[in-house]
Amino acid sequence: MRPNKSTLYTYSLPLVKPLKMKGTEQKKRDGLIIELEDKNGIKGFGDAAPFPGLHKETLQNIIDEIKHILPKFSNLEINTKEELFSQLSSLPKCAPSLMFGLEWSLIDWFAKSKNINPGQLFNPCPNQKIVLNALLTGTSQEVISQAKALKNTGYRSIKLKVATRSLEDDIALVHTLDEIFEGKINLRLDANQSWRFEDAVRFGKAVQAVTIEYIEEPCNAPELFADFYSETGLSYAFDETLIQSVFTKIRNFIGLKTLILKPSVIGSLQQIKKWADWAKQKNIKIVFSSGFESGVGLWAIAHLASAFGEKNMANGLDTFHWFKSDVLVPAFKTDGAFLNFTGQKFTLNKSRMEKIHEQNF
Repeated sequence: MRPNKSTLYTYSLPLVKPLKMKGTEQKKRDGLIIELEDKNGIKGFGDAAPFPGLHKETLQNIIDEIKHILPKFSNLEINTKEELFSQLSSLPKCAPSLMFGLEWSLIDWFAKSKNINPGQLFNPCPNQKIVLNALLTGTSQEVISQAKALKNTGYRSIKLKVATRSLEDDIALVHTLDEIFEGKINLRLDANQSWRFEDAVRFGKAVQAVTIEYIEEPCNAPELFADFYSETGLSYAFDETLIQSVFTKIRNFIGLKTLILKPSVIGSLQQIKKWADWAKQKNIKIVFSSGFESGVGLWAIAHLASAFGEKNMANGLDTFHWFKSDVLVPAFKTDGAFLNFTGQKFTLNKSRMEKIHEQNF
């Protein structure tokens, strides 16, 4: 069996407020929805949504790329899970955001054709519910206001971007958040490799009394993260480092607590599995995180988290709060700090998209 038709849609979803990340400011999120359909009308969906500053590729880049790849689907023949993963590994290499969307559209279609949860293709017993962290953004005052609103909503992990304010303001803000949550919530900090080693250590020593789960990419030299841990006692997490060549030069992983896996940045599902296996071997935690994808992309990441993640480890899928609308009906949403997979069904909201290409295989 195989898909015999593909349809491509573009979307442009307005954000609740401008999103500042990676040196850019976005007022909307643009992306590409890949729909695969077989002769029985079973459809699989994938989301390819490059984010300016986070991805090197643009939306137009991936639209041009996929039109050259889709004709190869005419040779697909997939009847077993083994054949599915063999076909995925033989697909032409392409931009990471496109690779993730394209591979997931096949995963989603195959799972539906077998009437199983997509997570079961990676793990026979995926978690039926995953835990989420909340994301705090904006000015210090906005972050404080958001934190107060979240205090009694069930979240046990909160993520905050640091290194976007002065060092003193970041230190003061982290202490204020600890006071608001009375030390009962784990703070996850993300410095995006923005600090010099000396500034990272200064920050780390100043917040040692705070309940901090880890800090992502604490300084601009990943090979010094272990030294940062030795100086401050604060555990750290890899995110950007996982796709940088510097990773192969790192010999000391002391203090490494977590891998942050962004599927749209890593791209290949096979590579995601390799990182998951590597983390398990070294007793390192895994957190799946979104790149502000639509509901299609968020559901895909959620299924990966259910398959590879630990039951009580919070994942970063809270980004759906940034969207005024979604490409799904019903729109992606969660039950507070939890996402339950039971009874999950949705269709595309085609009024939110523009069809740009259709092809029969």
